[in-house]
Amino acid sequence: MSTAIEELPGRVAVYVDFENLVISLYDATHGEGAWRRDDARKRATPAIVDKLESARLDLDAIIDYAASMGVVTICRAYCDWTVPAFAAYGRALTRRSVDLVQMFPMSGSKNGADIRLAVDALEDLERFPYLTHLMVAAGDSDYVPLAQKARRLDRRVIGVGVAGSVGRYWELACDEFRQYDVLVTLDDDDDDDDTADEATDETAGSGTEPAADGSTPDAADAPAEGTKPQVTRRRRGARKSAEGTPGETTGQVAEEPAEEDSPAQGSARGRRSDDPARTARKLLLRALKLGHEQRTDDWVPLSMVKTLMLRLAPDFSERAIGFPTFSAFVESHREIVMYDTDHNAARLASMGKPRKG
Repeated sequence: MSTAIEELPGRVAVYVDFENLVISLYDATHGEGAWRRDDARKRATPAIVDKLESARLDLDAIIDYAASMGVVTICRAYCDWTVPAFAAYGRALTRRSVDLVQMFPMSGSKNGADIRLAVDALEDLERFPYLTHLMVAAGDSDYVPLAQKARRLDRRVIGVGVAGSVGRYWELACDEFRQYDVLVTLDDDDDDDDTADEATDETAGSGTEPAADGSTPDAADAPAEGTKPQVTRRRRGARKSAEGTPGETTGQVAEEPAEEDSPAQGSARGRRSDDPARTARKLLLRALKLGHEQRTDDWVPLSMVKTLMLRLAPDFSERAIGFPTFSAFVESHREIVMYDTDHNAARLASMGKPRKG
């Protein structure tokens, strides 16, 4: 089976203990035990609505990371979707073709998602021998037996969890484990790139010249490189919907931004679709970052870059934005991507000078 994994693209099965992640992120954002103290499941007051929005889970970051390992063949999320705090994610999850598995509470607040998830995962691994990767997004050490069984079946086990709520034994049982914060940070870089683009556009429009070092007047406002972002850093849309109209005190579930329903390249996050060139540029950056995560070599083959871009946004086409070939598209972004024509590979310009052939 190892040979098949090397020759063919991976096939990834993703299983998400959704309630576990949402509660863990809420507690990480608002303090340990905040979910229980606030009784956030009921989403009863405007204050709780705001707190839920500020701790909104970005499942796209998890699915995109899974896509960097291969084709996401199965993607299921387990939760009690009758709870308003979780039902608010329904449209976003459906857009990513996530299979929503309903889990009614069996006793108290325990819904048995961990057992159902493990049973489904083992059944799928037995039924579908082509699956190469098992990704479980949860922090509970109860999943250790699942990881052990999957490894005996020669599957690679990837775990994802929210920092501060991950069982140590579960983390050690995985072949690879990623903190949710790290995956979101990859996308934060995309948001920062947007801000930089906007600042550049404004500078060009106003006639303001950049500084000698190439920076713009807004560069001082940028976060220092290497600084770890806060968990809630990228929830821009959530903050906007939480703010609402001044004086508004409704306790209803906030609707997701309408623009998220429009087609958009790059992991379906509702990114700008009015400027295809900008969207494609961001998608290229995202694919390169994910490619670097999967390789020890800094250089990512162009074939891999395009494959990742198509996994993240199946509607991507370099011809649609005026480029005859994919290599021409990459070469047009020399300011952010270094292209090695001898080896037909690329890497982020920030990673250094190109190697000598």
